[in-house]
Amino acid sequence: MLHNGLQTIRFAIRSLCKNPGVTLAAIVTLTLGIGATTAVFSIVNSVLLRPLPFKDQDELVWIWSRRPDNNKAPFSLPDFLDHRNQNQTLEQIAAFGNTGLSLSGVERTDRLQALRVSANLFQLLGLRAARGRLMSIQDDEPARRHVVVLTNECWQRRFGSDSNIVGKSLILNGESYEVIGILPQNVSLPNPQAELAIPLAPDVD
Repeated sequence: MLHNGLQTIRFAIRSLCKNPGVTLAAIVTLTLGIGATTAVFSIVNSVLLRPLPFKDQDELVWIWSRRPDNNKAPFSLPDFLDHRNQNQTLEQIAAFGNTGLSLSGVERTDRLQALRVSANLFQLLGLRAARGRLMSIQDDEPARRHVVVLTNECWQRRFGSDSNIVGKSLILNGESYEVIGILPQNVSLPNPQAELAIPLAPDVD
Protein backbone atom coordinates (compact mmCIF):
# COMPACT_ATOMS: atom_id res chain seq x y z
CA MET A 1 0.00 0.00 0.00
CA LEU A 2 2.91 2.33 0.78
CA HIS A 3 4.32 1.74 -2.71
CA ASN A 4 0.95 2.53 -4.31
CA GLY A 5 0.63 5.65 -2.20
CA LEU A 6 4.04 6.93 -3.27
CA GLN A 7 3.20 6.27 -6.92
CA THR A 8 -0.01 8.27 -6.53
CA ILE A 9 1.88 11.19 -5.00
CA ARG A 10 4.50 11.13 -7.80
CA PHE A 11 1.77 11.06 -10.45
CA ALA A 12 0.01 14.02 -8.82
CA ILE A 13 3.25 16.04 -8.68
CA ARG A 14 4.06 15.30 -12.35
CA SER A 15 0.54 16.27 -13.38
CA LEU A 16 0.74 19.56 -11.52
CA CYS A 17 4.17 20.34 -13.00
CA LYS A 18 2.81 19.80 -16.54
CA ASN A 19 -0.08 22.20 -15.85
CA PRO A 20 1.29 25.26 -14.00
CA GLY A 21 -2.06 27.04 -14.28
CA VAL A 22 -3.78 24.21 -12.45
CA THR A 23 -0.93 24.16 -9.90
CA LEU A 24 -1.35 27.88 -9.20
CA ALA A 25 -5.12 27.49 -8.86
CA ALA A 26 -4.64 24.56 -6.47
CA ILE A 27 -2.17 26.51 -4.32
CA VAL A 28 -4.43 29.58 -4.22
CA THR A 29 -7.42 27.41 -3.33
CA LEU A 30 -5.49 25.68 -0.55
CA THR A 31 -4.23 29.03 0.76
CA LEU A 32 -7.70 30.55 0.81
CA GLY A 33 -9.14 27.42 2.40
CA ILE A 34 -6.51 27.31 5.13
CA GLY A 35 -6.86 31.06 5.74
CA ALA A 36 -10.66 30.87 6.00
CA THR A 37 -10.46 27.84 8.29
CA THR A 38 -7.95 29.62 10.53
CA ALA A 39 -10.13 32.73 10.72
CA VAL A 40 -13.25 30.73 11.56
CA PHE A 41 -11.37 28.74 14.22
CA SER A 42 -10.04 31.95 15.78
CA ILE A 43 -13.58 33.30 16.13
CA VAL A 44 -14.99 30.03 17.47
CA ASN A 45 -12.04 29.67 19.85
CA SER A 46 -12.41 33.17 21.29
CA VAL A 47 -16.20 33.08 21.55
CA LEU A 48 -17.06 29.44 22.31
CA LEU A 49 -13.99 27.39 23.25
CA ARG A 50 -11.65 29.64 25.20
CA PRO A 51 -12.73 30.03 28.85
CA LEU A 52 -14.03 33.45 29.79
CA PRO A 53 -11.56 35.38 31.97
CA PHE A 54 -14.11 35.62 34.78
CA LYS A 55 -14.70 33.55 37.90
CA ASP A 56 -17.53 31.00 38.06
CA GLN A 57 -18.10 31.43 34.33
CA ASP A 58 -20.55 28.51 34.19
CA GLU A 59 -22.80 30.38 36.63
CA LEU A 60 -22.93 33.63 34.68
CA VAL A 61 -26.07 34.52 32.75
CA TRP A 62 -26.80 37.40 30.41
CA ILE A 63 -30.28 38.85 30.89
CA TRP A 64 -32.07 40.80 28.18
CA SER A 65 -35.27 42.78 28.25
CA ARG A 66 -38.14 41.74 25.97
CA ARG A 67 -40.17 44.21 23.93
CA PRO A 68 -42.86 43.67 21.28
CA ASP A 69 -40.37 44.44 18.51
CA ASN A 70 -37.20 43.05 20.11
CA ASN A 71 -36.62 39.88 22.11
CA LYS A 72 -33.11 41.01 23.08
CA ALA A 73 -33.49 44.63 24.07
CA PRO A 74 -31.21 46.35 26.58
CA PHE A 75 -32.62 47.29 29.97
CA SER A 76 -33.27 50.90 30.83
CA LEU A 77 -31.56 52.14 33.99
CA PRO A 78 -34.85 52.28 36.01
CA ASP A 79 -35.69 48.71 34.92
CA PHE A 80 -32.24 47.50 35.93
CA LEU A 81 -32.54 49.14 39.35
CA ASP A 82 -35.98 47.56 39.84
CA HIS A 83 -34.69 44.09 38.94
CA ARG A 84 -31.66 44.47 41.20
CA ASN A 85 -33.72 45.66 44.15
CA GLN A 86 -36.36 42.95 43.74
CA ASN A 87 -34.00 40.10 42.88
CA GLN A 88 -34.51 36.96 44.99
CA THR A 89 -32.98 34.40 42.62
CA LEU A 90 -29.53 35.49 41.51
CA GLU A 91 -26.56 36.09 43.78
CA GLN A 92 -25.85 39.45 42.15
CA ILE A 93 -27.07 41.52 39.23
CA ALA A 94 -24.72 43.95 37.50
CA ALA A 95 -25.15 46.05 34.39
CA PHE A 96 -23.01 47.53 31.67
CA GLY A 97 -23.65 49.51 28.51
CA ASN A 98 -21.50 50.60 25.58
CA THR A 99 -20.68 54.26 25.14
CA GLY A 100 -18.22 56.52 23.36
CA LEU A 101 -16.05 59.06 25.16
CA SER A 102 -13.83 61.84 23.87
CA LEU A 103 -10.43 61.91 25.59
CA SER A 104 -8.90 65.40 25.51
CA GLY A 105 -6.00 67.09 27.24
CA VAL A 106 -3.47 64.91 25.43
CA GLU A 107 -1.70 65.48 22.11
CA ARG A 108 -5.01 65.18 20.28
CA THR A 109 -8.63 64.46 21.08
CA ASP A 110 -9.38 60.77 20.65
CA ARG A 111 -12.70 58.94 20.57
CA LEU A 112 -12.60 55.89 22.83
CA GLN A 113 -14.84 52.87 23.16
CA ALA A 114 -15.94 52.60 26.77
CA LEU A 115 -18.39 50.91 29.11
CA ARG A 116 -20.66 52.40 31.70
CA VAL A 117 -20.82 49.80 34.47
CA SER A 118 -22.56 49.32 37.77
CA ALA A 119 -19.86 49.41 40.43
CA ASN A 120 -20.44 45.79 41.50
CA LEU A 121 -19.62 44.41 38.02
CA PHE A 122 -15.94 43.89 38.82
CA GLN A 123 -16.74 42.04 42.05
CA LEU A 124 -19.32 39.88 40.27
CA LEU A 125 -16.79 38.89 37.60
CA GLY A 126 -14.06 38.25 40.18
CA LEU A 127 -11.68 40.80 38.67
CA ARG A 128 -8.82 42.43 40.55
CA ALA A 129 -6.72 45.45 39.71
CA ALA A 130 -3.13 45.16 38.50
CA ARG A 131 -2.60 48.70 39.77
CA GLY A 132 -4.74 50.82 42.05
CA ARG A 133 -8.23 49.48 42.68
CA LEU A 134 -11.44 48.71 40.83
CA MET A 135 -14.83 50.24 41.52
CA SER A 136 -16.66 49.68 44.78
CA ILE A 137 -20.29 50.26 45.69
CA GLN A 138 -19.37 53.71 47.01
CA ASP A 139 -18.34 54.76 43.50
CA ASP A 140 -22.01 54.67 42.48
CA GLU A 141 -22.64 57.60 44.86
CA PRO A 142 -22.94 61.05 43.22
CA ALA A 143 -19.98 62.51 45.10
CA ARG A 144 -17.59 59.77 43.87
CA ARG A 145 -18.92 58.85 40.46
CA HIS A 146 -16.29 60.56 38.30
CA VAL A 147 -13.80 57.70 38.37
CA VAL A 148 -12.39 55.56 35.57
CA VAL A 149 -10.76 52.13 35.26
CA LEU A 150 -8.39 51.50 32.33
CA THR A 151 -7.73 48.24 30.54
CA ASN A 152 -4.07 47.21 30.50
CA GLU A 153 -3.95 47.65 26.72
CA CYS A 154 -5.32 51.19 26.98
CA TRP A 155 -2.80 52.03 29.71
CA GLN A 156 0.09 50.78 27.59
CA ARG A 157 -1.00 52.09 24.20
CA ARG A 158 -2.45 55.48 25.09
CA PHE A 159 -0.49 56.39 28.23
CA GLY A 160 2.86 54.72 27.60
CA SER A 161 2.57 52.45 30.67
CA ASP A 162 2.87 55.52 32.91
CA SER A 163 3.47 54.04 36.39
CA ASN A 164 2.04 57.18 38.00
CA ILE A 165 -1.25 57.22 36.08
CA VAL A 166 -3.32 56.05 39.09
CA GLY A 167 -4.60 59.14 40.88
CA LYS A 168 -4.26 61.37 37.83
CA SER A 169 -7.23 62.94 36.07
CA LEU A 170 -8.43 62.40 32.52
CA ILE A 171 -10.75 64.73 30.64
CA LEU A 172 -13.58 62.62 29.21
CA ASN A 173 -16.38 64.38 27.35
CA GLY A 174 -15.15 67.62 28.88
CA GLU A 175 -15.31 66.41 32.49
CA SER A 176 -12.57 65.33 34.88
CA TYR A 177 -12.36 61.64 35.86
CA GLU A 178 -9.86 60.22 38.34
CA VAL A 179 -7.99 57.09 37.24
CA ILE A 180 -8.44 54.66 40.13
CA GLY A 181 -7.14 51.41 38.65
CA ILE A 182 -5.82 49.35 35.77
CA LEU A 183 -6.96 45.86 34.82
CA PRO A 184 -4.39 43.03 34.57
CA GLN A 185 -2.83 42.13 31.24
CA ASN A 186 -4.95 39.88 28.98
CA VAL A 187 -8.08 40.69 31.00
CA SER A 188 -10.75 42.56 29.07
CA LEU A 189 -14.07 44.12 29.92
CA PRO A 190 -17.31 42.32 28.91
CA ASN A 191 -17.04 44.21 25.63
CA PRO A 192 -13.47 43.36 24.50
CA GLN A 193 -13.37 46.51 22.34
CA ALA A 194 -13.85 48.81 25.35
CA GLU A 195 -10.71 50.54 26.60
CA LEU A 196 -12.00 51.87 29.89
CA ALA A 197 -14.97 51.81 32.26
CA ILE A 198 -16.83 54.55 34.12
CA PRO A 199 -19.80 54.35 36.52
CA LEU A 200 -23.10 53.47 34.88
CA ALA A 201 -24.93 56.74 35.37
CA PRO A 202 -22.40 59.51 36.05
CA ASP A 203 -24.90 62.24 35.18
CA VAL A 204 -27.80 61.00 37.32
CA ASP A 205 -28.24 62.49 40.79
